Amino acid sequence: MGVYLYCLGDPDHPAPGEGAGAGEPLQGIEGAAVRALATAGFAAWVSTLERPPSATLERIRAHNAVIETAAADVTPLPLRFGQWFESEAALEASLRERRDELRDALRRVAGAVEFGVRVVDPASDTARRPAEPGDRSSGTAYLEGLVRRQRRAEEERRRGEALAQELEAWLEGRVRETRVRAAGSEGLVAIAHLVDRHDTREYRLRVGEFPERHPELRFVFSGPWPPYGFVK
Repeated sequence: MGVYLYCLGDPDHPAPGEGAGAGEPLQGIEGAAVRALATAGFAAWVSTLERPPSATLERIRAHNAVIETAAADVTPLPLRFGQWFESEAALEASLRERRDELRDALRRVAGAVEFGVRVVDPASDTARRPAEPGDRSSGTAYLEGLVRRQRRAEEERRRGEALAQELEAWLEGRVRETRVRAAGSEGLVAIAHLVDRHDTREYRLRVGEFPERHPELRFVFSGPWPPYGFVK
């Protein structure tokens, strides 16, 4: 039997069944019981699993549900799906090896949640479509088309980064940290904000006003979530 790891908290992090997540015994992947394990200076939320779980939508959802429960009152360090160890000793050895890195990451997200902002430019949908077979009338024309699309992608990247900076300034210090990535065919830019729990109400109000500055764009908001986007 091995140990599956969901997330890490400080030693005083509420255990499963305590705090806002209290209720029925918490179950994780494959219905396995979730428990808190004190190890390497952390409170680790774990389950006992016979083998490393393969990734399925159901298992990934179960993994995320455990982390959302852990984050009900106090923000833990959420870990990616698939963290399985052959024994508690192996888990402890791995955590000790990375303890400084993990401790810094936990401090960075402490007391915060993640919000997402995806920005879509309806006018550029056609520009992001892949080349159709009919576009390939000649090798030269096809390569020229690829160059044009690459240039447009670079222009949109710069535009998206500028928009993210404008939005962060608009939020007037209500964001602790920002991560920006190109959204590709899914939109102009995807922005992740790390927001202090006590600022979430003001953040929601302020970010909800921002689309008025850019009526030509469409904004999709999500969150709050455990801060996956701020964990390496």
